[in-house]
Amino acid sequence: MNILKKLFYKPYQHTLSVQSPNGLHLRPVAKFVSFAKTLKCDVFIKSGENIQNAKNINSILQLSLKYNDEFELITQGFEAKDSLDKLVKHFEAILQEDAKDISTPTKTTQQPEPNIYSSKGLDITSIYQGVVISNVYNLQIDFSQYMTTITLKDAISKSIEELSKEDNSIFEAQKELLLSIDKSVNTIEKLQEYINKQILNLPPSMKAKAIDYEDILNHILSHMGINRQLLLPSQDTILVCDDLLPSQIKEIAQNKHIKGVILKYSSLASHSAILLRNYGITSAICDYEFEDNTTLILDTIHDTIILNPSKEDISKANQYIKEQVQKEKASQEHKNQKAITSKGKTIHVLANISDLPSAIEAQKNGADGIGLLRSEFMFTKKQPSLQEQIDTYTQIFKLFDNITVRTLDVGGDKELPYIDIPQEQNPFLGIRGIRLLKIVPDIIATQLLAIYKASDGKPIKIMFPMVSTLQEFNNAKEFALNIAQKHHIDISHIKFGMMIETPLVIFNLDKFNKVVDFYSIGSNDLAQYSFAIQRDHHTLKYDESSQEFLNLISYILKNSTKPISMCGELASNTKVLSSLLDMGLESLSISPAMIPTIKEEIRDV
Repeated sequence: MNILKKLFYKPYQHTLSVQSPNGLHLRPVAKFVSFAKTLKCDVFIKSGENIQNAKNINSILQLSLKYNDEFELITQGFEAKDSLDKLVKHFEAILQEDAKDISTPTKTTQQPEPNIYSSKGLDITSIYQGVVISNVYNLQIDFSQYMTTITLKDAISKSIEELSKEDNSIFEAQKELLLSIDKSVNTIEKLQEYINKQILNLPPSMKAKAIDYEDILNHILSHMGINRQLLLPSQDTILVCDDLLPSQIKEIAQNKHIKGVILKYSSLASHSAILLRNYGITSAICDYEFEDNTTLILDTIHDTIILNPSKEDISKANQYIKEQVQKEKASQEHKNQKAITSKGKTIHVLANISDLPSAIEAQKNGADGIGLLRSEFMFTKKQPSLQEQIDTYTQIFKLFDNITVRTLDVGGDKELPYIDIPQEQNPFLGIRGIRLLKIVPDIIATQLLAIYKASDGKPIKIMFPMVSTLQEFNNAKEFALNIAQKHHIDISHIKFGMMIETPLVIFNLDKFNKVVDFYSIGSNDLAQYSFAIQRDHHTLKYDESSQEFLNLISYILKNSTKPISMCGELASNTKVLSSLLDMGLESLSISPAMIPTIKEEIRDV
């Protein structure tokens, strides 16, 4: 077959560069390989004179592609040209997502607070913010063995099945590693040799990823009667270890005695650090030999560890913890109450959600409604049917009276495998948001029809993203009205609004005020287009809390005559919350987890 391909199929190729500070490491490679395997053509990556099979995860990792490295992506065989276009888009989206993952190392985006302690502490790298006072426990591991008749092949299959159940890109990457194991590996000894070889072949920049190979070996051995058991303490402690396997962190998160974690040898971009953040475990990186039972203050808010703290330092830390606990307790107790400022002004705190589970979380956390329903979640893997969309919207619409649905917003850093967006040099300035009407009007039409049917007379707001001109909004609204007319549906209960994301809209608000029902400021995109800096750029950064950008927000609020909300990250930035409310902002839409905290902050304004 390979000979036939060479004879009858023309190869297609495209030059790409690695635009993630982390280089081409395990997680993005695994996602890329998983997607490449769905294509019928052959896929290769060429770096210099080295050509590797792009459907094999280990082959790509061995290329050791770093930030700014260029390589050739080559396809050959059935539908090779179309496949190349899809692969290029997929690759760029994966690396943009990866850059975001490593750019959010802590609980908030705020800078460390000034040091509050009289003693000099150890310098640390904060993974997840918090303050903990406890004694050191250096992790111990016990190995045990029991008899089993399971084969290596079955153990690998069971491990793949386990990892498939985990909804996390880290474990998806490990699954790809398992799938890549050579079929000739049929004994534990050969498996160990294979794993050791893969670790040795890892380039220096990826040696930290050896932990994932160790973890998949641990998965397999556990099914074959060889257990690695964590000996966890029965009293409150700060756990210290060289690093953790990704699979161990879930167990640690469920242990009530582990109050914090210190890793000696890791990085903010490591899989262990990412999972510690996901589980909200106060944690840091610090290369220091801690002795068991040493009392520590682990303070990742002030970026320090105080060894054998004085009574004064312990008192300060306890006071800080007490204040934070009181704030958290108050926010939880009052989460279902309205957010009213000290001056008596009611602020609507809505939720940004992506699916039914996040809508339920928003309801539990006291959201006043849904300010942004990102509809993309239904479209990511396959094109949903009309009935599938109706069923999902119906479930979400039942939870709240105030709901804003954003029409499909893909393009830029988000792609769908079944939508053929032409290759663009800069996708952020290309076909995205409402511009999809130009290439897939049928998909938008089905979505609008699903919203109409699911609303069943309930007031719903439909919001168009990435509108730049009055004509774009008018065309989108006319399109939506025609869908209702075609299907004989009364939509008098539906309102139509738009995101404010492009600077051009701001200086034409007087015209938009005449035709829109409401606005929502998408501060993330508005900032990147205003500063002319891509929001996940690896070198250049902008400050949404700068006075220049806040002046722009103030101008919008003063010149809008229609209801206006904000749904970007700026809406949950406590540093500028008071300024935003003073400007006249009365509605915020934020992540469900932040709702109780922001409501409590509003009450202090």
